[in-house]
Amino acid sequence: MSEESGENIISIYSGANMDISSDEVKIQKDKIIDADIILLQLETNIEALKEIISIGNEK
Repeated sequence: MSEESGENIISIYSGANMDISSDEVKIQKDKIIDADIILLQLETNIEALKEIISIGNEK
């Protein structure tokens, strides 16, 4: 989106990203451990991210 002045406007709707829980991450534990690369973004529930990082470090 842009204003008439030429300035950009950034809008964010977190939606489903914030609904991801640590419990849902734990269900995918085997897939996370088997992954060669884990790509994360900070627009997601921080507790779920911490869980993914913790599982990834088990490898």
